[in-house]
Amino acid sequence: MYRLITFDVKDTLLKTRYPIGIMYTEAGKLFGINRIKSELIDENFKKEWKKMCLIHPNFGLNGIGWENWWQRIVKSTFLNSTNEKINDVSLNKLSLHLLDLFSKADAWKFNDGTIELLDTLKSNKIVLGTISNFDIRLHRIIKEFGIDKYFSFILTSYETNFYKPDVNIFKLAERKYEEKTGNKLNGIDALHVGNSIEHDINGARNAGWSAAYISEKWNLHKFESKEHILSFKNLNELKQYLILKQQISN
Repeated sequence: MYRLITFDVKDTLLKTRYPIGIMYTEAGKLFGINRIKSELIDENFKKEWKKMCLIHPNFGLNGIGWENWWQRIVKSTFLNSTNEKINDVSLNKLSLHLLDLFSKADAWKFNDGTIELLDTLKSNKIVLGTISNFDIRLHRIIKEFGIDKYFSFILTSYETNFYKPDVNIFKLAERKYEEKTGNKLNGIDALHVGNSIEHDINGARNAGWSAAYISEKWNLHKFESKEHILSFKNLNELKQYLILKQQISN
């Protein structure tokens, strides 16, 4: 059985309560920004996200900072989604509102099977942690959901300066494990669980870890090498696999 299991958080353990387009559109109405289609917001959000990741990597670390990073995404997303003029004051208030909203549990919900999986792993005394490309708000979100009790450490790309798939964030997790247990960790005894092939699967493999890919479309992707790669439709399937693995190892 694995001695260390780490998780990506966004879209693996948690997901936004509603699609981003809907949540942004509803928030806009609070500040008098109406008649914008949520589908257009969703489309432009994805474009702005990709652009900002290129121009200001890792949520603006070593540059504009994560708050300004997110405010720029919000403002550009709305401005590019309508031909109508948006009041600057309203847009500023909206960006601050969304910044705060997504720092709370209210904006998120569990993926199916999250608590059941964490309970199972914790009962088997496996060291758990999170490795996420996220800003500092992740700590508050995890605490408000009451799942901080499961994790020995919470690593964010913003605080570590290592953005997955950078192997250094996985090596940092190994050191956290060794500090907690006093035992050396071999990569083969570590498993990282996530929904991104680029960030989670490739990052874990390059660090010498095993990786579990969680996706409804898990069977559509062809890996160049499946060595130490597991694929599951959801967290419930992963839980069943790990229970069986534990029984066999005993």
